[in-house]
Order: sequence, then structure tokens, then C-alpha cells
Amino acid sequence: PFIEFRFWGLGSNPNNIAPLALVLVFLLIYQPFKSLTANVFALVVAGLTILFAQSQTTWTAALIVLPLYGFYRLIPKPIRSARVDPYALVSMIVLSTVGLILLVWEVAQVDFSFMTDTAVELQRGSAGNIGTGEAADSLLNRVEIWQVAVETWRENFWFGYGPKAWGVDFRLAEGMPYAFSAHNQLMQSISIGGLVGLVSLLVYLLVLGYLSLRTAEDSHGLTVAVLALIIIRGLTETPLDTDTLLSGELLIHLLMVYLLAVFLWRKKPSLRSRRSRRRSRARLRSNRQREKAAVEVG
Repeated sequence: PFIEFRFWGLGSNPNNIAPLALVLVFLLIYQPFKSLTANVFALVVAGLTILFAQSQTTWTAALIVLPLYGFYRLIPKPIRSARVDPYALVSMIVLSTVGLILLVWEVAQVDFSFMTDTAVELQRGSAGNIGTGEAADSLLNRVEIWQVAVETWRENFWFGYGPKAWGVDFRLAEGMPYAFSAHNQLMQSISIGGLVGLVSLLVYLLVLGYLSLRTAEDSHGLTVAVLALIIIRGLTETPLDTDTLLSGELLIHLLMVYLLAVFLWRKKPSLRSRRSRRRSRARLRSNRQREKAAVEVG
């Protein structure tokens, strides 16, 4: 409320540059500079960027992810490396996926008019308060955008409107020139790709989640922290929508893929050693069977 401007920097908008600053904090925690001065300078720059960009989603992600990330790094390694029951993990993933699909299905049946009325009342009641008024305007705009996204999905249930959704023609037809996206990753996916897009999104997130958990120990929680940032941003933004080459979304996404590739590659020798041990045991059993068969024939 006490800051009457939003810092853009070199980003396309404040909501893009703030997550990049938070990712810088993650990287500094994982591998700080050798110089204390460089670490302090980088943390101050990142902190001021997050503060002045005024991205409430990034603030929320920082308040949730940073404490958990720090707590995970303090957990003793034997506890961190404890294996999880694969059947329990698969069951949890399947139940979560089914629950999320049912939730989206229920959302598609909801009449958003009550949320619009609430936002309008907030807008009227905050006429003299700049900060509250901007929040009410943002809420009203996003509720209207979500309503259009759900209606678009209802009209094109299986495959959505297509990649031109939220393009110039679509925005003008809906009377929303300011709506460059659905401001929610789920809404974005169902409006563009319908049910097929929703299932594809869930499968992709499940793959990222599985690989992040698999590399969590080697990365000291870095891969999980970056994925958590992407998921939290997906509540009010579209972090998996990469329209431009140097957008903040694409840079964070590429970093996520790069980290997973690096830490999975580092695990490869251990995978090879386990495979070689399995092959050695198989050869040993085969040799014993041959010797037993030779003794019986003799």
C-alpha cells in the first residue's frame, strides 16, 4: 500500500521479473558465491526487485517455498534419502489427479456471477483507497476472464478454442482487450485445449513432479522449490505459456528442465551400478543352474 509504483526492470511486466528474482534467491541458497559481498549484493537486489515489483503471487510463493526449502536443507541426509513406498506414491498421485479433474469439472458448472458481484462491491467500497481499489479491480477483471475461459471450454469441450484463444481477435470478440491470458494455468489449458489440454497439463505436471522428487536429494530440494514456484504462479498466471523467446516463464521453464537433466545425468552412474549388480546376480544364478544340471546329468 505504501508503494505507489511497480518495478518492471527489463521484464515485460512486473509479474515476470519478480519470479526471476525469487529463482535467483533459490540458486543463491543452493550454491552461493564465494564472495560474501557478492552474496549480500545479489540478495539485496533480488529482495528489492520482489518488493517493488509488487507481484502478490510471488510474495505468496516466497512465504511458502522459502521456509520449506530452508527446512528441507536442514533435514539430515539419512532422513532425506529415505525411500518412499512406490505404491503409496502412485496411489496419492492417482487420487490427486482424479480429484483435480473432478474439481475442474465442478468449476465448469459454477455460475461466476456471485464472484463478480462481490468484486464490484469491493470496488465500490474502496473508492478512496488506492491499494484496495487496485486489488478490487484486479479481482473483478480476473473473475470475468475466468468466466470467459469456462464458457469457452463449455462451447469446445474436447479440444478447446485452439491456440488463437486469448489472441487479438478473441479478446476483441469478448470485449476484453486487456486479457492476454486466462490468468490461471488450468483455465488457460481448458480454454485453449479443452479436456485434452487439461489431461496433457496434468500428465506433464505429474512427470515434472516425479522427476523433481527423484532428484530432490541430489539437488538439495532445488528442483522441488522451482516446481513449487511454477505451480503456485499457475494459480493466477500462466507460467507454462511460453509465447516469446526471452519471457520470464520460458527462462524459468528452461531452468527447470536443465536442472532435472543435470541431476538425472548425475544419478546415471548409480543406475548403471545397480543394473550391473542385477546382471551379475543373474549370471551367478545361471551358472549355478548349469552346474546343478551338470551334476545331475553326471
